[in-house]
Amino acid sequence: MIRTKIVTSGGLYVEGALTYASVSDRHGRVLVTKGIDKRVTLLLGTGPFRVRSWVRPCDGNCSVLDPPTDRCGRAFRLAPGRKLVATIRVQAAHPCVISFRRV
Repeated sequence: MIRTKIVTSGGLYVEGALTYASVSDRHGRVLVTKGIDKRVTLLLGTGPFRVRSWVRPCDGNCSVLDPPTDRCGRAFRLAPGRKLVATIRVQAAHPCVISFRRV
């Protein structure tokens, strides 16, 4: 599962923003790209992966988006039968931060 946490200290995206994440396999092939409202669940196999995230600030309203910004990425490995929660902390004008928790 991938979820987002919006950090409100230190600034906001005044007109809002949409958060995205993608997961790539060990060869760099993008397996999935999703917009994340609060959380999304992905079913992946075992092995090494990389999650990347970025934000697209709204320009006037969210039907028009600014280019991607505040990017981050982190590698992870899934073992057979294990689950992992990735949390993406988003703060305006700062690179996002990804943390993992095994469940």
